[in-house]
Amino acid sequence: MVKTTKTLTAEQIDTNNKIVSLIEPRILNGAQTVMTLKAFVDEYKTDSRIPEKLQAIKVMARIVRSRQDEFLKKVTINNNRQNPIMPWNLRANDLIQLHLHFEDKFRNELGIYYERRENAFENLTYEDLEQIGITDYKAIEIKKFAQTLLAIQGEVDKMSRISEVFENERYYRDTFKDKYLKVDAKKLILLYKIQYRLPSITREILSRGENKYYYVTKARNLLWALLVQGLLNNGEFKTYVEKYGRSLVIEGDYVEILKSIASKRVRFIFSKTFQKGRYAEYIKNEKYSFLRSRTTYNDCMETARKYYSWKRMDV
Repeated sequence: MVKTTKTLTAEQIDTNNKIVSLIEPRILNGAQTVMTLKAFVDEYKTDSRIPEKLQAIKVMARIVRSRQDEFLKKVTINNNRQNPIMPWNLRANDLIQLHLHFEDKFRNELGIYYERRENAFENLTYEDLEQIGITDYKAIEIKKFAQTLLAIQGEVDKMSRISEVFENERYYRDTFKDKYLKVDAKKLILLYKIQYRLPSITREILSRGENKYYYVTKARNLLWALLVQGLLNNGEFKTYVEKYGRSLVIEGDYVEILKSIASKRVRFIFSKTFQKGRYAEYIKNEKYSFLRSRTTYNDCMETARKYYSWKRMDV
């Protein structure tokens, strides 16, 4: 017999004889257990013994009642210390994720699953996906979506410190702004997909002069953020949104567009920005931390404005 205690929180608890009703319940540790149980029941739902067996199972539960979200977050963290768990996993059921409804947005607009809880998507069957209106068989991951929003905002330094973003309340709220709920989901998908082809885009830049641009291998997030601006400043952006922003499939034509922006614009932005002054000295001494700086991003955008008339744009 496995003995375990599951913890839930609720804003309000009402009791009536042996029945306990929870208002705004959230599972702090045990979400994976619930998903596993669901998968088991779905697999053996025709077995007539299952209802009786489930009725016989008793689970020890601890219920924490509070209307203070900050207190509940501390309880969540302390209840998950026994397992290595990343900060974004602890945000799966917080008020921002629940109230901003990105899950509904991507499902309703594009049939794409927004994965707030780690491994939630892989535990769903094809029947489950069909029932909830999911037609794309890849999911948007909460961590990578946060990095996409940061790339849009030009927060290159925070992209590299993504754990801190989920741990710091102000950074977290500044990243998941409610204004993004009003943005066409196709735009967000188009920019989200850039990350999957950054290695091949990096190789494209290197192929134009490997010795000259070798530092680009250290500039993943800076490259991503500049590609976002390259797309937003492109006169064909609306066309790209309609053509390539409807699914998480990585279209070959879209990759070629990104490679073109990288080789014809971003490559020269890097060259013009880093060719002299402190940046040239950093590169000479193989000190690459500047590539993860918001200041460096700002200087690159100033170069892009000067030579290509780019404006800093949001979606």
